[in-house]
Amino acid sequence: MKRYLVALPVLFVLYIIFLSVMPTFLSLNQRLESKTLIIESWISPYETELALPLIGSDSIERIFIIGALYPEDREHFLSVCEDYFKKQSDKNADINSGVWMLTNSALCFNGDNFRSIPGGDSIKITVRARSSSDFKYHAHFNLILNGQCMGSAFADKTGQEYSFKIRTPDAGLKSLCVFFDNDVFTGAGDRNLFIYSIRLDKTDYPARVNNTLLSKEYGRYCNGFISQAEELKNYLTELGADPSKMVVIEYDPSKNNRTLSSAIAFKDYFKSRIFTSANILSSGFHSRRSWITYKKVLGNNPSIGVVNYGHTGFMKGKRNNLFASFINLNNEAFSYFINWITLNF
Repeated sequence: MKRYLVALPVLFVLYIIFLSVMPTFLSLNQRLESKTLIIESWISPYETELALPLIGSDSIERIFIIGALYPEDREHFLSVCEDYFKKQSDKNADINSGVWMLTNSALCFNGDNFRSIPGGDSIKITVRARSSSDFKYHAHFNLILNGQCMGSAFADKTGQEYSFKIRTPDAGLKSLCVFFDNDVFTGAGDRNLFIYSIRLDKTDYPARVNNTLLSKEYGRYCNGFISQAEELKNYLTELGADPSKMVVIEYDPSKNNRTLSSAIAFKDYFKSRIFTSANILSSGFHSRRSWITYKKVLGNNPSIGVVNYGHTGFMKGKRNNLFASFINLNNEAFSYFINWITLNF
């Protein structure tokens, strides 16, 4: 028993040394001179914003956005909404209208409000919203009707109205959601979205607890896109990137190792195409894992580099930031070694 007690401090010291070395090892930046950029679409919107000078530069001719397919959730989503709104009444309503969206999510309005609106009609939909952001870009949202993205906008800090002239789906308006897609929280600030109301032509629908459902589920009908890659392409286009440069590559997310699935999907796309080199846009502690995975799957030719716009150490700021970074470091270190074993044995 005493031997084990003596070993514990040694193991603790080794663990501290491990933690001090791994951030630098995992956070790889090894950029090549290449006209091709691969973007792993799970990375945060904030990191893609930081990478905009590279994404939008004339030196980049092709951008491949690789992401997992979202589940087909139409029946499930409509059923959840129906069950939720059946239980609501005026007694549940807040005195003040408005809902804060504190993370990427969909604010879905009660579809019963829109049953009388005929399909195929031209209609003006206005979203009143504001952003809490002190970042360069404010909170961004997409207007989703029946699982289709019908328009997008950045909300400013003053609380403005954002109008979209659209044609209602032929089947009628079954669901209407406002999807917030660029949440970020760092030591420098927090980007959130506040929705006051929506207006269809001249009829207002306040955003209240009894009239809206805040959903954090990711599905095609809920957020309006069939994949992470398609969603990110839409956001990059809103940021001013050239959509003609972008190619979306999607893969089945059923396998646990999504980085490996992403690399295989990219390789399959290039089976009969010329490809000599590329840089991967990755994130923080994950960047070395991305790099070794693509190199192993694609081989030594083509050449693969990696560009990392994520943080390279523990985030500064609140205590929960430090804890989240600690957990992230441990998870990525463990995943890196499991991934290395998978690729080499």
